[in-house]
Amino acid sequence: MKFEYNENLSLMEKTELVATEIKKQYPEIDDLPVVMSALLSSPIDDKPTNDEKFERYYYILKHLDTKNEEYLHVFNDLYNVYEDGFESKPYNECMEAIIKFVAKETTIFPDLADYIC
Repeated sequence: MKFEYNENLSLMEKTELVATEIKKQYPEIDDLPVVMSALLSSPIDDKPTNDEKFERYYYILKHLDTKNEEYLHVFNDLYNVYEDGFESKPYNECMEAIIKFVAKETTIFPDLADYIC
């Protein structure tokens, strides 16, 4: 997925840009999960960090139905970022919980706030 610089944009402009980036990568995702994910994603400064990439993928997965054909594509893209490593330990812990959720070891998608607070 493309992660364009968007830190200087208004919230509406950033949301539109990120939504477009998500839709280009995952065209089968409905507009509502795309917009929700774009709205919640952190602004991207200069070069995106793996933590910023994690957040975007996290919000896509959080708002996407597990039955959507793109779900595993998004998860696999997130997993590739995970393998590169995160700067933030809570993101590693949250990712481990996402892996358990995808593997059906738990039925509740993890709440990022439980890991960063």
